[in-house]
Amino acid sequence: STARWARNAAAKWTTNPAQVINWGGRQNLSLYDGNYANWWYGTGPGTLSTRWEIVRDVAKALIDELDGVNLGLMRYSTNAAGGMVVHPVSALTPANRTTMKALLDSYAPGGFTPLSETYFEATQYFRGAGVDYGNGSAPALSAAGSRVGNILTAANYDSPADFSCQNNFIVYLTDGLPTQDVGADAKIQALPNFATQGGACDAVNPDASWPGHGACMVSLARYLHETDLRTTVPSRQNVTTYMIGFGDDIAAAKTWLDAVAAAGGTNESFTSNSVGGLANALSEIFANIVEGRDVTFTSPTLSVNAFNRTRNLNDLYVSVFSPARGLHWPGNLKKYQVTNGEIVDANGESAVDPDTGFFKDTARSFWSVNQSGDAITDGAEVTLGGASSQLPDYGTGTDSRKLYTYLGNASLANAANAVTVANTGLTDTVLGIGGGDDPARTDLINFARGQDVLDADSDEDTAERRMRMGDPMHARPALVIYGGTATNPEGVVFVPTNDGYLHAIESTANDNPVTTVREDSGGKELWAFIPPEFLPRLKALYADEATPTRQYGLDGDITVFKYDVDGDGIVDVSDGDKVYLFFGFGRGGSTYYALDVTDRDAPTLLWKRDAAQLPGLGKAWSPPTIAKVNISGATQNSEKFVLIFGGGYDEAQENDVYTVDSQGNRI
Repeated sequence: STARWARNAAAKWTTNPAQVINWGGRQNLSLYDGNYANWWYGTGPGTLSTRWEIVRDVAKALIDELDGVNLGLMRYSTNAAGGMVVHPVSALTPANRTTMKALLDSYAPGGFTPLSETYFEATQYFRGAGVDYGNGSAPALSAAGSRVGNILTAANYDSPADFSCQNNFIVYLTDGLPTQDVGADAKIQALPNFATQGGACDAVNPDASWPGHGACMVSLARYLHETDLRTTVPSRQNVTTYMIGFGDDIAAAKTWLDAVAAAGGTNESFTSNSVGGLANALSEIFANIVEGRDVTFTSPTLSVNAFNRTRNLNDLYVSVFSPARGLHWPGNLKKYQVTNGEIVDANGESAVDPDTGFFKDTARSFWSVNQSGDAITDGAEVTLGGASSQLPDYGTGTDSRKLYTYLGNASLANAANAVTVANTGLTDTVLGIGGGDDPARTDLINFARGQDVLDADSDEDTAERRMRMGDPMHARPALVIYGGTATNPEGVVFVPTNDGYLHAIESTANDNPVTTVREDSGGKELWAFIPPEFLPRLKALYADEATPTRQYGLDGDITVFKYDVDGDGIVDVSDGDKVYLFFGFGRGGSTYYALDVTDRDAPTLLWKRDAAQLPGLGKAWSPPTIAKVNISGATQNSEKFVLIFGGGYDEAQENDVYTVDSQGNRI
């Protein structure tokens, strides 16, 4: 009360030493606010975790969840001298997961934070250079598996950067700024070409208690990202660095950590002071690594199947894709030309970077435009340019996208087969939807047609086109020339993808660089076909949740049968010419389809065959081969044409124990 406060305030202070309170000696007091007290008594002390326990448990969970990468572990030494490799970069086998988690369980927090000394040791590891701090580290030396010959006494590291096509990363976790961290400065600056590719060690540690410590972190991050660490391995072996700061006081280090991350190729650091924040940071980092979609990576985010190339005259059609966590992997079909044995882009410039073997960032493939139809540079980006940039509008107007399935009418262009909201035959049952969490029929169909229903580009516009194609990972595209002239033929490239679409892409041989969208320009999708077996899969593509194993759609090569009666090179129906496509689902299923595409604008279903007609058919991996065989007793076409293909793959052979084939064992 006010009266009580007045009485206490009157006697609050004294200048008489005899009246000084005796506190009974020095005491340490902890003060808690009301919210903390409520949480403590509401959940109990049994739920408390130390900072190290949080880091350990999140790391262990990530080791269990990760797939598709090789992983190793380093830690600081307890004797305040650098760090060591406690587990070499290895495949995530069950045994390796168990070992790494056991190592994490064995550690206790404590000691200093020698960031640049440990970073230097990681550099030595990736270079395959001499073991340094790892020879005197505690509680253990750098592991034998990290050294040449798997020998603990070996002088040099066995670098994990062994292959030209791999990307290399360091994910660096710290709870603060560098401490006890000047011992490696001279060693770092003595690295080959460090002065030009790393720069001066002038990063200032903002912690006044440890001025000058960790001064080479930023320049070493730049060196790792810009340098070919293994000149004996084809292409450039560099390292991209992610920085994570964890703890209540990490905010003070944010600017410094950002500088290290930017020099290391990842723009900015991740910071967190919570379990969820740390878990999210690590998950996002490893998702970027697995997906390969971070444009800051030195090795381009482009995967090319070297056998998925189609040539015609001086034209080169390349199917590209990049891996992702979900069911949908981005893909595209891009066109280049070959001049004097060199691949050139739409500007006539060399398209391939000789250092990486991938397309240059400055390259522009033919057909590459943006939503407005303006020419763009697509470089090494899978989702930019190419045929995906020319996908028609998702609407239902005359010039809108022609998307077909098969619901009973052999003419795929018939309205009964149209993948449109107006097609009443495309019911919830056919689409496999109707559950409480399923998308609405209209949304799912418009999504399949290419509307950005889910705002994939985060621009808050869900009414625009979603210019995306699935990946043609194993399926070979096929080129058919329909007419034109010998020097300027007109053709169509048929591209199957793991989204379950067969795309018919218009092509002309001598395209000029595209500056605007023209009706006669190449790269335009004439139509696309979704076999009805993949209609229920659209729901999963819509959700695009992370999948533990790769899921496939149309994953089989296309075989083209072109029957040109008079041999003039032109497909003429009046001459009796024929163009048929034959393809299997590959890893996507046990079905073969045959389409009549003699009229390139009006595809027709010839037949489909699955295990009902071909008993014992396995996964349809075998591309059909066209031959002429006289089959005794069979009713054949007049020219005795047949298709020959293997009986498919028996998935029972995925098991470790050998089994006798129950399917696929036939021709």
